[in-house]
Amino acid sequence: MPISNLEIKKLPKSQMEITGEIPADIFEQSYLEAFAEFSKKIEIPGFRPGHAPERTVLERAGEHAIVERAAQIALEKAYPEIIKESKIDAIGHPQIAITKIARGNPLGFKATTAVLPEISLSDWRALAKIKMSEKIEIFVSDKEVEEAFGYMQKSKNRPQIADEELKNSIRQNLQLDKEMRAKEARRMAALDEVAKKASIEIPDILIEGEKNKMLAELKSSISQFGLKWADYLSHIKKTEEELVAGWNNDAEKRSRYGLILRQIANQEKIEPAPAELDEYVSQIILREPENERSKIDKGRVQDYAYGILRNEKVFQLFEQS
Repeated sequence: MPISNLEIKKLPKSQMEITGEIPADIFEQSYLEAFAEFSKKIEIPGFRPGHAPERTVLERAGEHAIVERAAQIALEKAYPEIIKESKIDAIGHPQIAITKIARGNPLGFKATTAVLPEISLSDWRALAKIKMSEKIEIFVSDKEVEEAFGYMQKSKNRPQIADEELKNSIRQNLQLDKEMRAKEARRMAALDEVAKKASIEIPDILIEGEKNKMLAELKSSISQFGLKWADYLSHIKKTEEELVAGWNNDAEKRSRYGLILRQIANQEKIEPAPAELDEYVSQIILREPENERSKIDKGRVQDYAYGILRNEKVFQLFEQS
């Protein structure tokens, strides 16, 4: 769609301002679409829907309402094309203001949208190597083994194996658990080191989105413990708004981490193989109760799985640094 007087300007906080005009002839086409919509939905005695005279429809609906709907139709078509042709990495919904609107004239608009921020990374390989090379001593004490062994003795599901064999198994499992925790700690320390040296201006919409994710995660966790959300809020003596308001720093950090992992993945052309992605999606779906699987949004699961697998591959690069 041709847009006249198109201007794109960078704003603070990773935002873009897009101004321009939709030509009068294209706006007129949108007006005709809007008029047809109103004509079909307005009930006028003596006329079938969509067959009332133009003057009667205008009297009932009001020309201003039809023109406003025409502007909405025109912009819904134009905005995605502008974003695509201008190669703008827009995120979220734009704020659009009409600057000029009249039938028979170009439609003027101004759109403000958040965009994926530009990221300046230092030598992330060198920074990651510093943290990944730090050794974390892993030690399983006899006390830990005995405590776990004592718990197993009391358990109704205690394995029917010799005590020493069970203790060796416990020790191995504790060792593996500590190794996994140490691995995760090194990875996060490396990512944090890279993040400290990165230059990123994070848009508010990403931080708010991350807070919404954190809220959903907490609600899910509370539900799994068999607790009600209202009871939990009452226990901590906070409203939901007060709770979420205290997450700004954590949400900003999570957003920063996610953007850095995405940037490195793009630079290194990292992405999971289709077969790998399909397998992981299947695993996620199979974790759900069988009667719930048909309700799952597979597209959302696929996006989630793609992000998890891609991030894992970036962390593996950290470990190879």
